[in-house]
Amino acid sequence: MGQTHPSTPDQRAQCAAMMLAHQGDYGLVTTLSQTYRVSRPTLYAWRDRARQALQAAFDPPAPSMRETTTTERQILTLWIQHASVRGIQAATSELLQQGLSLATITAVLHAAGDRAITWMRTHVPPDMRALALDEIDAN
Repeated sequence: MGQTHPSTPDQRAQCAAMMLAHQGDYGLVTTLSQTYRVSRPTLYAWRDRARQALQAAFDPPAPSMRETTTTERQILTLWIQHASVRGIQAATSELLQQGLSLATITAVLHAAGDRAITWMRTHVPPDMRALALDEIDAN
């Protein structure tokens, strides 16, 4: 494992910030390397680490995984099987000996749909990716 540079965290942050702010400026990396007596690869590593930290700071927070209630789970399970709100209402009334209103069932299904959409949006790759290529759809 490599040795750490004897600089302070503030100095490393300052170097990384300079490199991010002045990316492409001729001679900056050489000047920083000579001033702080650190190698160019080390400066680039600090810059990349700072870029990742900035991106992580501004990424949307991951959706919180909340626990679904037993009733919600039963409604969603029945929805997979029956696909109608009235069918779910009849099944819960018969199986659970408990009546549920259509508004409750609809609200649970709507909330589950919103959670699914949120989950799908947070799991989109950051760049374009080819899903399948063959001789017909290669372009």
